[in-house]
Amino acid sequence: YDETRTDFSRWKGIYETWQRRKQSYGEQLKHRAVVDALRYQPAY
Repeated sequence: YDETRTDFSRWKGIYETWQRRKQSYGEQLKHRAVVDALRYQPAY
């Protein structure tokens, strides 16, 4: 009876995918902030 182990591995994969997506999303936000700063800086 091995259902709990497969369930755990499935949730682990979902969790890792979510973590990776969150990390890439944070990188995108940081990059966008830098781009916005560079874009708006010459206005001053």
